[in-house]
Amino acid sequence: MRLGDVLVVRADGVAGPLRRPWASVADAGPLLPPPFDEEIEAGLRAAHGLGVRYVRVSGILGDAYGTYREDADRASHDYRRISELYDALLDLGLRPVVELSAMPAHLARDRRRVTLDESIISPPREWGRWVALVRGLVSHLIGRYGITEVTRWPFQVWHARGLAAWAGRREELLRLYDLTARTVKAVTPDLRVGAPGYEPPPAGPAPAGAGWVDELLAHARTAGAPLDFVAGFGPPGPRRPTVDTWYGERPGDDGVAGAVALLDAARAAATVKAAVAYRIPVDRRSPRAWTLALAARLGSAERSVEAAEGLGTWAARRDDGTVGLLLWRPPATMPAVAAVRVTGLPAGGYRVRTWQVDDGPILAEPEYETPVTDGTALLHRRLPGPSVVHVELTPVPTGLAQPT
Repeated sequence: MRLGDVLVVRADGVAGPLRRPWASVADAGPLLPPPFDEEIEAGLRAAHGLGVRYVRVSGILGDAYGTYREDADRASHDYRRISELYDALLDLGLRPVVELSAMPAHLARDRRRVTLDESIISPPREWGRWVALVRGLVSHLIGRYGITEVTRWPFQVWHARGLAAWAGRREELLRLYDLTARTVKAVTPDLRVGAPGYEPPPAGPAPAGAGWVDELLAHARTAGAPLDFVAGFGPPGPRRPTVDTWYGERPGDDGVAGAVALLDAARAAATVKAAVAYRIPVDRRSPRAWTLALAARLGSAERSVEAAEGLGTWAARRDDGTVGLLLWRPPATMPAVAAVRVTGLPAGGYRVRTWQVDDGPILAEPEYETPVTDGTALLHRRLPGPSVVHVELTPVPTGLAQPT
């Protein structure tokens, strides 16, 4: 973005209902069974406050949950700790995404292959025992929570990182999906079941996940395997019309660069009518946490924006007439000054409120009032790079204090 560029927000330019891709599915990663520590519970409560309805917890079939043991070659299943997890989520007003991931050590073909969270990512050494473990879990959940409730829960086969979190061959992950999806649907066909959908970014290297989603969809059609959704990590690509799609942010940066990446993913996901399964920020004072709180302030009616190059934008209007504008700049960009012209405003006074997020604490700038006589408000905004800025104009009775 260059000095002198003007960003135009059309307060009367309706772009449709505001899609909130961040307010659907949150990713809690590998949680230990409850009781949760204070920070984890606070993060889950905050996600619920942002409108999140579902939480995905990975690794529930692994050894941390004690779901599977073998004694003298006899298998036993224990789903009590999974029940404790889901009880705790439901008590917080959140439904689970049942991620059927992590291989129990007693069932793994190769126990040495583990991810950073220590869950085993090997194929099973006996496929029939994996099927029995999954069938037992699905039946247990229906028996405990009821068929009406459980049919609202998505069942995701394996970790969302797919082949990036799989120690077997590509065709073995397809086999795992086939067997697991058919097992879930065999308990009751009303359950929704989906597959991992991680793919590397188009401009990056081509690791094992390249082309995975298209291969998965073709395989499901050929094999007749049920497939209701695809869930993965990475920036959104083209939405496949045959399945619902969730996009997950890349794990890692909890600073302002991570906040900007999350907004980029959410904006792209909204364009293709998908959802973003973002990682819940544990630190409620982190840039990502503040950014999510600012995004939640946007109204329900999206407004059109003529944005300048290199600047992310989202604008919406609330029922009280407040026009909110969310701006963000990516890393590796120079600071800039943006002129923001908001058009289509009814005449009168407007209270202007501004928040800025960078790698320090959130900055709430002093409020001021500005008059609108010709339907247009002109604001100037310094934008460090990277940063997230949220500006609101709220109608108030006439009375102004000129900005300094």
